[in-house]
Amino acid sequence: MVIKIQSAHRSMVGTLAYNQDKVDAGVARVVGTLNIPGYDGGARTVSRVFESYEWRNIKTENESFQMSINPNPNRPGETLTDREVMSLARKLLDGLGYGGQPIVVYQHRDIERTHYHVVSIRTNLEGKKIRDSFEERNLQRLMSRYSKEYHYSIGNQVPEREAVREMKIQSGRPPVEAPSRFDPEAGDVRRQYMDIFNEALGWRFTTFTQFQTITRSMGVEARAVEGDGWTIVLQGIGADGRRARAMISEKEMGAGLYALFERRAAECRGLRPKTAAERDETRKAKWRISRTVSRCLERSRSEAHLARMLERGGIAMTLSRGADGSIFGATFADRRTRTAYKASELGEGVSVSLFREADGVTGGRWASDEASGQEEVGGKKDIGHDESVAGRILEAALEMSEGAGGSGARDPQAQPDKRRKRRKPRYTS
Repeated sequence: MVIKIQSAHRSMVGTLAYNQDKVDAGVARVVGTLNIPGYDGGARTVSRVFESYEWRNIKTENESFQMSINPNPNRPGETLTDREVMSLARKLLDGLGYGGQPIVVYQHRDIERTHYHVVSIRTNLEGKKIRDSFEERNLQRLMSRYSKEYHYSIGNQVPEREAVREMKIQSGRPPVEAPSRFDPEAGDVRRQYMDIFNEALGWRFTTFTQFQTITRSMGVEARAVEGDGWTIVLQGIGADGRRARAMISEKEMGAGLYALFERRAAECRGLRPKTAAERDETRKAKWRISRTVSRCLERSRSEAHLARMLERGGIAMTLSRGADGSIFGATFADRRTRTAYKASELGEGVSVSLFREADGVTGGRWASDEASGQEEVGGKKDIGHDESVAGRILEAALEMSEGAGGSGARDPQAQPDKRRKRRKPRYTS
């Protein structure tokens, strides 16, 4: 038998959604639960209980706990009844410090081998993270202790390729690397939405517009809908700009997506760089965006033209407009630093007033360029000489933001080097 603790994830959404997807597909079932009051067999009850634990500590980076129990099909004596697998899971998790936590045990039959997933959470009722030092070592000790009671031998003869694939599946991730952008041809739309939503939660953001810009850069539109409370609806956007037919709400996901967004945004708002290295990293991240946007804005012929130039440098842009169409805000998300900022956080070089001056709606430079037909040539977007020039400006800005020194330019906010002057030796006669 092989029992393995899988990689932890930032939130419980992906872990619970993965197992619930299997249940909905008819290839898995819930064997039993522990410490989940009022469980009625519904996924929503499970999600609500785990959410209540997640909120108790917003500083815990990796909340989920998932362990797989894999009896060897070539050893008939290792087959476990429901009562036995629940008893074994209870003893193993109690020994690891999760005895008082909410626990769900799933049986999976999606491959030839029947196996089990044991799901719990790493934050307790007091809001403290459960200690996970030497977790694997403690698990091996517990496995040895209970091997005779549950008639199993430690180890298995699972082919290496299958073991690797199973390990990736059990961690809540697909056998291949999660896509960085939504692909309507890849299928399993709901899974893609959740992978991208979870990936976006790992970025730095403080507002919903910033979060929208992040998800949109990965091909998923996130919309906040107000009803009994705020909820999020997700919809895919293909590389050609076409929207997917499937729109999925958080109720269909069985998870509180807006609550997870609020939790992460509050966490980011509370983050303050403490060391000189952290302050320097934050300043460089902001300056990279500011420098790139300001240089590209100077060369842009339209909003679409500017967006394409920024995309070359891994920066997504959202311009917020009022009822009259005028720009009142700008937001930028940088894939390289996994951060998102609004224009007011980046300094005067990218102030909203500069976008208003260029905006076509208010008769700016973009309006005259679009009227002269420079933006569209023969039904295709013209990305000729001006964009190649902007591309060189962009590359120079990236080098400067990283301190590559290609042009010798420096961050204007950087502190001057303080070098100690060497003293001339004194010679006495």
